[in-house]
Amino acid sequence: MAEGALSPLKVLEATSSVAGAYCGKLLAGCGADVLKIEKPGAGDPARAYGPFPGDTPHPEKSGLFLHLNTGKRSITLDVETATGAGIFKDLVEHVDVLLEDFRPGTLDGLGLTYDVLAGINPRLIMTSVTPFGQTGPYRDLRTTELTTFALSGYMDLTGLPEREPLKTWGFVGEYMGGVCAALGTMSGLSARELTGAGQRVDASVFESMMILLGMPPVEYRFLDQVFKRAGNGTPGVDASRSMSHLLPARNGHIQFHPAPPGMLNLLTGEPRLEEQGLRREEYDELFRPWLMEHDKEEIAAKAQDLRLAFTEVFNPGELLEDVQHEARGMFEEIDHPAAGSLKQPGPPFHMRETPWSTQRAPLLGEHNELVYCEELKYSHEELVRLQQRSII
Repeated sequence: MAEGALSPLKVLEATSSVAGAYCGKLLAGCGADVLKIEKPGAGDPARAYGPFPGDTPHPEKSGLFLHLNTGKRSITLDVETATGAGIFKDLVEHVDVLLEDFRPGTLDGLGLTYDVLAGINPRLIMTSVTPFGQTGPYRDLRTTELTTFALSGYMDLTGLPEREPLKTWGFVGEYMGGVCAALGTMSGLSARELTGAGQRVDASVFESMMILLGMPPVEYRFLDQVFKRAGNGTPGVDASRSMSHLLPARNGHIQFHPAPPGMLNLLTGEPRLEEQGLRREEYDELFRPWLMEHDKEEIAAKAQDLRLAFTEVFNPGELLEDVQHEARGMFEEIDHPAAGSLKQPGPPFHMRETPWSTQRAPLLGEHNELVYCEELKYSHEELVRLQQRSII
């Protein structure tokens, strides 16, 4: 296989958040050599998160860790000790990128400021990805995905208008933070090609949510209007008149948009759906019985044959079998020595000449001897002593 686009870039990753780990995953998939630092003994906190095969917790079988850390190497190191901080400096000397997500000020307190590290490695790109960034009144606040959604304004726009705001499933904000951190890293590397010097990249999950938010701040600025929750309807359209939403089918849900005159009768054989002035409740009452007699796949296929904008709502299991994902190789089989054979998401984009590579996630400290003894030239005796002191 051809080398990745980022070969032979070297990245030192000291992260414990989804955002930081996902940034590292993106760089690794593009060919960078990503060396992940984990806490001795415990490892990355993600190792404690499920799902686990058979619902049995195991640090080498966490679905979250295995997903976020494909293609990386793992070493153990307690950076928050004087000896560990010294070893950290040795590692920084030999990399292109340092990716970290410590609370702002933590590395400074350990004597590992950007200025110190740049003195060791002037070409270093140091990317910090934290909830609120390195500056500002929020910088020291702790947060969760729920908190970030609430503060971002995105939550206020999600859900039914008559109900409370909702958070979307999972770590959407964290993943977006990882994408922005990766973009910042690549921009820093590009600038280094021009100037020869490294720089600090400061990424904020909170700020990255603005990309997801899109137009509402502009709407407020231009028109002094605040978007309101519209559920599955169209923002700014009276919910009782909006025909763009979801309804249940026999085996799931269907998402649809208004149809040209005569087409719903052709689809369902129900002429009353063509009556003018129907409110959404009346429309749904007429449409629902026919939908409940058919599977969502059948409805979508028949509607699309009529060039109607209907589609079935997939559940996560159905994604694995989707023909579009299969055709583009979205999911790949990965063999892991502890977790076994896994089907995991593959490339988020495709590059013809320097293709993405999905390799398995590492075992905890799997590359300690290789990195410390062969690459940093520590003796085996030194490695054993450091392990006995829980520094490695």
